[in-house]
Amino acid sequence: MTGCRDSATCMALLVLLTSAAWSAGADAQSSEGERLNTIELFLGDTRSSDGSGISIGISYERRVTPLLGIGGFVERAGGDVDSTAVAAEVVFHPHAGWSLKLSPGVEFESGDANALLRIGAAYDFEIAPNWFLAPEVNVKLVEGEKQMIYGLAIGHEF
Repeated sequence: MTGCRDSATCMALLVLLTSAAWSAGADAQSSEGERLNTIELFLGDTRSSDGSGISIGISYERRVTPLLGIGGFVERAGGDVDSTAVAAEVVFHPHAGWSLKLSPGVEFESGDANALLRIGAAYDFEIAPNWFLAPEVNVKLVEGEKQMIYGLAIGHEF
């Protein structure tokens, strides 16, 4: 089975999850002053069995309920890893500051496209009104290989 075929299945699942999350949050109303959108810039290190590389990425999240957000990210890993990942993200917010992320998507490496699944956790530390720093750890599964991604995101809520 080719990676592109896995990617198509992954994207179909993503569309279903996104639609369900959006429907679940359609009745949620924002309270006065609540910020529903978040954008983050990520800088970190990706480690795999092949080596490591510096990672940089950008992500967006739209909060659809107090506990659930949906969005996506694009991330580039250099060095030995040398890949680009594009994924949708379902973000759970179980307690103030914490976020747990589930991200199906596609990784592009050496001209090949392979399905990926990334699972992660982060904690937001407010540094100014509407701004935060978030240490983050993720596990990315691609073609049976596990990659660990550690880093720090700076985020803005609006």
